[in-house]
Amino acid sequence: MYNDLLIVFSNYNGMRTKNDLTSPRIEVTVNSFKEKVPYYKNLNVLLLDNNSNDGSDKLMESLVEEAGSKWKF
Repeated sequence: MYNDLLIVFSNYNGMRTKNDLTSPRIEVTVNSFKEKVPYYKNLNVLLLDNNSNDGSDKLMESLVEEAGSKWKF
């Protein structure tokens, strides 16, 4: 049903925690999406990283591994 839909998250240095965030910004964003969309594992999701130098690229890789085979980094 959702095969034609692609969700894209773009990241650059998403480990920042400004504005009183207790978790990295990219993690908060992706987890918020997962909470609001219970069928997230069935969606095609692409996580893009724009050459981050703060380790957030590694965090995004782990988020993809948790989500399943339709998510790509």
